[in-house]
Amino acid sequence: MDGAQLNADLAERLRKHRVMPDIVHLDAASCACTSQAVLDVQVSYLRMEAAKGGQVAKEMVQPSIDSLRRSLAALFNQESYKVALTPNGTIGFATLLQQWPLGRAARIGIVSSEFWGNLFALKDRAQRDGVELVELSLDAEGRIDLDRLERTVRGGLGLVTFPHVSSHRGIVQPVRQVTSICRRMGVPSIVDVTQSAGSIDLSDVPATAFVGTSRKWLRGPRGVGFVAIAGDSPLTESGRLETHESSDAARVGFARALVELEEEGVHNVSARITWMAARVRRTLQTIPGCTVLEPLDEPSGIVTFRCEGMGADEVRANLLVQGILVSAIPVERAPLEPGFRPVVRVAAHAYSNDSDLERLVGALRSIANA
Repeated sequence: MDGAQLNADLAERLRKHRVMPDIVHLDAASCACTSQAVLDVQVSYLRMEAAKGGQVAKEMVQPSIDSLRRSLAALFNQESYKVALTPNGTIGFATLLQQWPLGRAARIGIVSSEFWGNLFALKDRAQRDGVELVELSLDAEGRIDLDRLERTVRGGLGLVTFPHVSSHRGIVQPVRQVTSICRRMGVPSIVDVTQSAGSIDLSDVPATAFVGTSRKWLRGPRGVGFVAIAGDSPLTESGRLETHESSDAARVGFARALVELEEEGVHNVSARITWMAARVRRTLQTIPGCTVLEPLDEPSGIVTFRCEGMGADEVRANLLVQGILVSAIPVERAPLEPGFRPVVRVAAHAYSNDSDLERLVGALRSIANA
């Protein structure tokens, strides 16, 4: 079976088993479509909770939640990682950062493409403890400059943190090289994989910690985030990062979503996602007035573009009227990004197909010609 057929068969299987939306769903980077089975296990849990009480129900699904932790660690091929479950990725990052052992006047390496929610947590820590936030040098495409990184780390950093893929731009950071440099030089690193887990291979990345969420490329329900920490880090006790109160229905749904991902194969799903993204970019560049903002073969699922003479919000609204869901990303999403202007974001998952792409292109052509 050739690659194209494998991609097509995978898409059809995922479409067959998902909860079918009543729109063309091209917004997995916000919240992907779950499967019917994920929905079913959540409903089943809620019925059990109503019948038996929340504490008993939680005890009964504990094996599923334990398997969720193992599945998350397996994404990184790191069985020794401790996994904490949080309400979402932003809270997970903020909680982890606030507890991270840093001396006063320590220096944290960050990037200008940092997500605004994480940036707020970084600024809070800086204000609380006098920590200095040091912007790492980026190349022309927005990737961390590895040569300059070594010099900056050598100059004294207590921590390096960055998003593997930003929410406002589909550029992939050289995560293995960056975290390897940090580890070799004795500096811990936190990688935000909210926009990459499930769509990009993360195995054997030597980061000290990862933070992410359930609802995007991993196709879990809303309401679960995670922190995965190396066993030799100072914060290996997951209880320090978790709250006692949680949505166990969402957690068992997330566990089911990861089982499905494992059954299909993470590499197969991520290959389909990046293949679709490349097709979207190449097709969009043929539409008059559309400017694609990533390299055409960038290995991420996020595609961003602008339409000449029309704002991102207007493009999104026009597409939604035609039954197509994408995102409009405002400037507030990346407050440190120099010269960033709003973009339209398309994020096709592995279940997206040629029909979805044809609907998108047809709608954009009609908008361009209006």
